[in-house]
Amino acid sequence: MAFRFQVSGVSSKKARTGLKPDTRHRKPILMHKTTLPAIMISLMLIASSLNAAETPMDLSQFQWKNRLLFLFAPNRSHPLFDVLQKSIATQQAEVADRDLVIFEILESGTSRMATSDLDPQVAQSLWDKFDVRPGRFTVILVGKDGGIKLNRQDQTRLEDIFVLIDAMPMRREEMMKRTPKSQAPADADARRSVKPVICYPLDTLPKPDMATYAAARKAMELTDEVIVPPRDARIFRVPSGNFFRIVSVDGPQVGDLNLWSQDDLSERFYSGKTRALHGTHLSTGDQMWSGFPHMRPMATITYDTLDWYGFDADGGGVHDVIGTRCDPYTNRLLSGQEYHHCCHSNLTRALASETGLPLHEAEVHVHDVLNVFMCTGFTHDKHQYFMKASPVRPGDYIEFFAEIDLLGALSTCPGGDCSTEHSSDTTACFPLKVEIHRPDLKALEGWVPPEPSAYSRSHGV
Repeated sequence: MAFRFQVSGVSSKKARTGLKPDTRHRKPILMHKTTLPAIMISLMLIASSLNAAETPMDLSQFQWKNRLLFLFAPNRSHPLFDVLQKSIATQQAEVADRDLVIFEILESGTSRMATSDLDPQVAQSLWDKFDVRPGRFTVILVGKDGGIKLNRQDQTRLEDIFVLIDAMPMRREEMMKRTPKSQAPADADARRSVKPVICYPLDTLPKPDMATYAAARKAMELTDEVIVPPRDARIFRVPSGNFFRIVSVDGPQVGDLNLWSQDDLSERFYSGKTRALHGTHLSTGDQMWSGFPHMRPMATITYDTLDWYGFDADGGGVHDVIGTRCDPYTNRLLSGQEYHHCCHSNLTRALASETGLPLHEAEVHVHDVLNVFMCTGFTHDKHQYFMKASPVRPGDYIEFFAEIDLLGALSTCPGGDCSTEHSSDTTACFPLKVEIHRPDLKALEGWVPPEPSAYSRSHGV
């Protein structure tokens, strides 16, 4: 069951999807969320000031950050309300530790959100939207995921609410992170203050010849193109020495990219090693490396129309090699539902169709992706993986040089621009286009495909 609140003619959906000139200010959301039966907290509440009707307060900002506890009562002297409210007043530290925001919604008297008064119209809209009967004391707990976790009309102890919250998977994870089990040693600060070092200094890493690639791309011929429909995937092939582009065509859309050697599916893109060498997000000059034992560049990024984005105030960047891909297994774990158009499934179907492999055999070749056009990062406080609206617009593209003969697969993520969710049939999604370009071969004179790793594979034996 889902509610969408609208007060004074302001739609929360419109407020959330309206475009801003600089998309770097879009708010991030966590990637994997427990999307149980949801009441999406897109509440447009009005502050109790003279300008309240003109300045709505959007409480969607609390989603994934706070739990909301609504106390409905006829008035402040109602005995059940009074007992619970006094418990809250004496256990503020426990309330804050669980990220609870308290709403006191009264038929008679001043309603409040935390310590701020609410306009009577807002209070009445909450009675209506939560379908709370007049004159009845009701306690409603909304989780960080937007799901209603508790709806009671009788005496409710605050301690019981704490027990319910502490049993939630997200809360258990919070407690593990927030409450150390071991006492810090006397030199804890000294240990933390040790300066970091880069794991893989790139001074001796062979550099791609970007000047040669730049010359070769000046006179390219389009030889093929593939349109990837929304919530689906398609295969494409690129001969070594050719370029390919992934292009936004109709609207902001994220894509999940897999690469294999055309001659050997066991040689495939290794996102973890690519991340270790080049960082969490890729752009012009970075290379996509294959896994062991091959360990060679498969493709080099030669142009990126979104390279201006850099990293925003949230720590978000574009084209990440952090996330693995949305998949039906995690979706089933978190939601209990079957969903078959996650990028993992899309890529599996496409590879099976192209190669003739049974689905279960094709699936093992699908691997962690380059998240093309996706804007992601880690939260500053808990270092959780987040996503936010992609800055990509029609006409934007990212271009690659194929270092070896490539078999590629691109999935159009069911999350669209990933501004709200993924693994969904409700998000606006658009196609993506893959273009294959043949360069002027004279400009590539002297270039040869990279050889696999020269390591002996003796492993000390």
